[in-house]
Amino acid sequence: MKKQLIIIGIIVLLITVGISGCNEQSEQQRSTREPSDMVLTISGLLSDYTITERVERVESDINEVGLSFGWIKGYYIRFERTGENINDTTIFEQYISIYPIENILNVLHSGTRISNETIDYDDLSKPNIGDDSLGYRMTIKDGYGNEERAYIIEFIKMDVYEQLAIFGNKIDYELLEDLAKEAEKKIK
Repeated sequence: MKKQLIIIGIIVLLITVGISGCNEQSEQQRSTREPSDMVLTISGLLSDYTITERVERVESDINEVGLSFGWIKGYYIRFERTGENINDTTIFEQYISIYPIENILNVLHSGTRISNETIDYDDLSKPNIGDDSLGYRMTIKDGYGNEERAYIIEFIKMDVYEQLAIFGNKIDYELLEDLAKEAEKKIK
């Protein structure tokens, strides 16, 4: 009889742990806004930029890794700032995607950044944005000794994954961090 009570106690404990694990996952917050409502606007930090593209993202925009994590929907917006001449251009892009909450951390840490002969990735200090984040510099080499650099911040908050990038002639990582913080505030 004592043995049966111990076994029943263990079964109840296992069921309780399993149920609490399920409840914990279902209690994680999901965003209530549409991706198009989370985009940054031309004000404040982007006042000298113009919007050159904005569009709902569709499944064919997403790579195989993103699709394997259950991508649901998303949005893309591109801002450009041109200086005194056409060669003085800076571009800022914001990619927003919604994923199942149980996969969101995997999306951020999918490890798809691998340096090779034409692209180098250099990690930067963690920007501490959202629930988790990372920042890095991407350097693209064209084979003729020319290089183009971009700064990128990726972060997750709730079930939202965002990637923000700045590239062109006058790129500023601190501006990118400020923009990412503003983007995080729009996730509700």
